[in-house]
Amino acid sequence: MGYPVIFQIEDVYYPVLAAVGVPVNLVAIVILFRGKCGLSKCISVYLVGMAVADLLVVITDPILRWIVPIYFPVSFLDITPVCSIIKSLGVATAVVSVWLTVAFTFDRFVAICCEKLKTKYCTEKMAAVVLGTVSALGCLESIPWYFTLKPEYIFNNVPWGCATKLSFRTSSAWATFDLFHRILTPCVPFFLILLLNILTVKRILAASRVRRGLRGRSNGEHQKDPEMENRKKSIILLFSISGSFILLWVGQVVNNIYLRITDVQYYSSYSDPLFIIAHTAKILQLLSSCTNTCIYVLTQSKFREELKNVVKYPLILVKARSSGCRKRQKLRMGTSVKTNREQGYQLLCGTLSNAFIIEMYFIPSSTLPVTSSENSNKILQNPVDLTSPTEEHYHRIFAHAVRWPSGKASVS
Repeated sequence: MGYPVIFQIEDVYYPVLAAVGVPVNLVAIVILFRGKCGLSKCISVYLVGMAVADLLVVITDPILRWIVPIYFPVSFLDITPVCSIIKSLGVATAVVSVWLTVAFTFDRFVAICCEKLKTKYCTEKMAAVVLGTVSALGCLESIPWYFTLKPEYIFNNVPWGCATKLSFRTSSAWATFDLFHRILTPCVPFFLILLLNILTVKRILAASRVRRGLRGRSNGEHQKDPEMENRKKSIILLFSISGSFILLWVGQVVNNIYLRITDVQYYSSYSDPLFIIAHTAKILQLLSSCTNTCIYVLTQSKFREELKNVVKYPLILVKARSSGCRKRQKLRMGTSVKTNREQGYQLLCGTLSNAFIIEMYFIPSSTLPVTSSENSNKILQNPVDLTSPTEEHYHRIFAHAVRWPSGKASVS
């Protein structure tokens, strides 16, 4: 029997998903964290949290659980404790990602349908509290999965590989926990999001009919409603994210329900339809970790502008760096020429001034001529100690140079 087709698809699909998902979610985190997309701070907190959760899903599931074992068959990630931690982290990130989508949907439901609760619940502080609570509960719920695995073999007293314990399939306690987990994620979130969206749509349609009727009587039928225009962006964003989640998770939900009803424990072969359906559902589920950024690009004009700026920034930085290097090079060349000229000028001026000061040192103060200029009279009123050159000393020398007759002075 050859290599299964579904494995061939996964060998190509997961590296592509990781190559796209990591940078896409990183860009979304940076843009949304800047808060320049025209969204409220409350919505931005939820979207940043969802982007971080999706990034962790891409890292823990496609990369650590699929890509590394395929392309690096033997590594420290195959040690049983490390492998068990990766399994638990994969469950935790998936749970947090799903329930943050539920939290965001509920927040928009409150904002649209519950006017009294809106002022208290739809705030940045409450969004941060919900984000932290969901993350903590998701991590706690995933801890028991660490203890469902055992080593496949032991080599040099080191446990390698991860295999499911037999007690996990035979114990009623583990069976109850597994059922609770599969109901909690993704069955309950799936139906909650569906229900909240139905109620939100119902509320929007009712409010739109009433507002159109009121505004039609007062301002005519073709007047735009500013409040509905402001809500339009968040409503489109909500339905896009929720719809994407429902479409990409429906396979996983149906597969979980079917497996529980039929009590399927093992697959007959790699070509078993149930096996192929389960892997296809997993592929679609992981795709949901990369779709939110595409939704932001399609539905939010300011997000598109920020994305263009992020894409242009490295090019602008490289261009500015290259132009700066050219300017510095030209400045060095010009500075070297200027420095040579200044050094020659200073050398010449220094030689002349030293000779002049030595000559003037022997001139008695009484022989310094008095100029007719008032400034020169002030300069020459008092004798100056030529042994301690000061600013006044040089002023006197300058005044003397102006009025002293040509020729050398005699020493008295």
